[in-house]
Amino acid sequence: MNEVETSAWWTILGDGVRYCLAQVARGLAAILLVPVLAATAGLSIVGLGMIFVPAELRLVRWLADGERRAGARWVGNLELAGSHAGKPWQDMLSSRHTGYDLRWVVIAMVVCPTLGFLGLGLLLWPLVNVLLMALWWLVDPDDPIRLLGLFQLDSWGSAVGYGLPVLAVAFVLAALGPPAVAKCAARINQRLLAGSRPTP
Repeated sequence: MNEVETSAWWTILGDGVRYCLAQVARGLAAILLVPVLAATAGLSIVGLGMIFVPAELRLVRWLADGERRAGARWVGNLELAGSHAGKPWQDMLSSRHTGYDLRWVVIAMVVCPTLGFLGLGLLLWPLVNVLLMALWWLVDPDDPIRLLGLFQLDSWGSAVGYGLPVLAVAFVLAALGPPAVAKCAARINQRLLAGSRPTP
């Protein structure tokens, strides 16, 4: 692998890790936002929630457009929905992108943090593996550490014999996992945010 290929690989890995971190952040924002949206919808039945609708729809649009921009790196460009600034709530609700944004934010509560943590977990797996290999002797011998639930670490021989092959797999998954998870998450998110397929 030459210097250019190595640099490109580090860039792709870094982009994948950043996207996974952003997925966790967007997912946590969605977890906080969806109950607020639900409460506002309930209050709107009696006319009290409409004062909150514009601010909440602006926040949902801001999150969704952030995902549209971030996902473009992985699956192609999507038309940005544009800001709701200065629009009356009736126009906000009638926008076709608002429906896509609301659909996305509800599903993003689960999909974004799950895939984000998966990508970050794959990145950290080699570190965890090394710690388990090095610290096997601190664990009660009657209940030894098991790598992948299969390989029992109860001696230095087993720590090295089982640990090194598992570590090799962990390094491969750490190198390839975050970008692959990022691409998968971007595909899911962009499908939810687009009325049609993303354009390359």
